[in-house]
Amino acid sequence: MRKRIVAAQLGGPTAVINSTLVGLYTSVHKYGWELYGSISGMHGLSEGIFMEISDSVLNSRYLPGAMLKSGRTEASPERIEKCLEKLMEFHADAVVLIGGNGTMWVAGQLNSLCTDRGLPLSIIGAPKTVDNDIQGIDHSPGFPSAAKFVSYAVADIRLDLRSMQGFEHVRVIEAMGRNVGWLTATGAFFDDSARSTILLLPERPFDLRKCIARVQENVREDGMATIVIGEGAKSTCGTITGGIMLGESGPMVPGRVAGKLAKILRQETGLVVRDETLGILQRCSRLGSSSLDYDEACKVGEFAGELLHRGMSGVMVALERIEDTDYHVGYTITALGNVAGMERCMPLSLINDDFGVDRSYYDWLEPLIK
Repeated sequence: MRKRIVAAQLGGPTAVINSTLVGLYTSVHKYGWELYGSISGMHGLSEGIFMEISDSVLNSRYLPGAMLKSGRTEASPERIEKCLEKLMEFHADAVVLIGGNGTMWVAGQLNSLCTDRGLPLSIIGAPKTVDNDIQGIDHSPGFPSAAKFVSYAVADIRLDLRSMQGFEHVRVIEAMGRNVGWLTATGAFFDDSARSTILLLPERPFDLRKCIARVQENVREDGMATIVIGEGAKSTCGTITGGIMLGESGPMVPGRVAGKLAKILRQETGLVVRDETLGILQRCSRLGSSSLDYDEACKVGEFAGELLHRGMSGVMVALERIEDTDYHVGYTITALGNVAGMERCMPLSLINDDFGVDRSYYDWLEPLIK
């Protein structure tokens, strides 16, 4: 039977999100099924804007951005109902949603509606996020490339600052990650000194006075100080917090904290402080992308197609690290109910009180970005 599969890319793109779509297309094509793309994520799903995907998609495997176009359309109960209505009108047999934890929540809602109503529509989640905040998975496709970009960018900025000692003293670098610090913490990966790079992670509000004192200490001892601050980080006193409104009516996303911290440091210390925002390049730069990430993202898509062939529904593809001498992962599943809308924060046990993280984090990270 020639099945009709619909794929959608939701939320912020990554450098490898199209690799997942290519993997899915390869798998679906192998079984002789049809693959359609929902144009502009949730908007396309709720409006029934579907386009048949052809072999030309194979050319996008190494391109950043979302081939199907993405978006941040609100996933209200009414809109999810409309998505289901359009999918059934289209006679879709299955839908594969490529996205983060919010996308998995949408997938979970669709799956619950189908189960309650006895509808023959299979729902599969394929993870992607640079934030690495999806539960039930070793890491998410998109994170290794972003982590590689941030770790190298901070190392390069640190070397640049060292060459400017006597003229500049402090760099405050803002990293993506929303409410979690997995990406922010990569900024100290190439730092051999345990105290050189100051990490300010969203999971633990930081003491502003202690941060200022630490900056002064680093400048006094080393002539410079490098700070990496997560876009969702906050100070305990409430002075450092930020947000960016996307459009006139939102949504509000974290950000603009590096500039606030840099201003306070200039006022309080008299040092020359420059703030840097690594920006959208963190999630879309081909220069910093990881070949391992491309490969794993593609295999996630292929495995999603395999799950449909097995008749499965209501699950997300998961990467499970196989403990061995050499790095490799296995592809397995986790129920959407275990991950839908849940945020995977960096464990507090990994975050120390000295503006750093435990070295075991970098042991885990190393094979992903080397």
